Amino acid sequence: MKPYVVLVSGLLPMNSGKTYFASSLAKTFKNLGFKVAAFKPVAGHSMWYQFKVFNESIKLGVLVGEDVIKYIELGLIKDPDKQNPIDILTATPDISGFTNVDEYLRALEDVVAQAVLARVSVKGVRRYFLVNETLKLLPKQLRSELINALKVFTPVTRVSRLWLLNYLMSPEVDMAISTATKDVMDMGDIVIIESFNNALVPVASLANIIDTLVIVTPGKALVYGGSKLRSYISTIKSLRELESSRFVKLFKSDLDFEIPLIDSWPPKELPEEYVKELIKVI
Repeated sequence: MKPYVVLVSGLLPMNSGKTYFASSLAKTFKNLGFKVAAFKPVAGHSMWYQFKVFNESIKLGVLVGEDVIKYIELGLIKDPDKQNPIDILTATPDISGFTNVDEYLRALEDVVAQAVLARVSVKGVRRYFLVNETLKLLPKQLRSELINALKVFTPVTRVSRLWLLNYLMSPEVDMAISTATKDVMDMGDIVIIESFNNALVPVASLANIIDTLVIVTPGKALVYGGSKLRSYISTIKSLRELESSRFVKLFKSDLDFEIPLIDSWPPKELPEEYVKELIKVI
């Protein structure tokens, strides 16, 4: 029997509160007696801003970001290779490597330009890809830490930035996500998928399995039936249209509710009446 699948997306490019909301939702479902699994198909995180998390992933023996570590701690992710098949580490470059400040600032606004190490897990086979151009531009301390970490993050292939960008859009990566999706669907009665940044869906093909979409922004959760998501996906002509804000402009939410303030981790469960109303929206 197919599990009930909830997609949690963010309205803002950063700090929408996806992981906090998804974790609260998962706790509520667990209290109602359901078996819950989390799925983060694509994740990205910064080595500079989340260096503690980087070191924790070294201890785990697999490159993962803060969101995935939180899900592991809550028991929602048990197998990072299956439940987070794609992970991308970014790192802030050294300003000394640029001819002027404007060039440096443009690099800081470009996530692709900061991607330095990627993990792709396909059918239990874990591979890492190191971006040469980005590695050379790192501050000395970051570069040293990353090179040392490659003793753990193996096997590693050195690639160009363009190669990695093309690879992440390749059939092999699509297969990694497709295979992982099938595995995760057997892990719980409820599967909560978290998108990344402000992407409406991590991968457009996932829209076919979504029962309910929740778009979160600070203080509010906007709930939509999966049919609205599929209707939108069927009309888009560019990946740029896969932003939550574009969807929200076109579709009225079927339900919205307040997200409680969070003063600690892990967050408290949501009111049960919220969740009971949410699962009526299909």
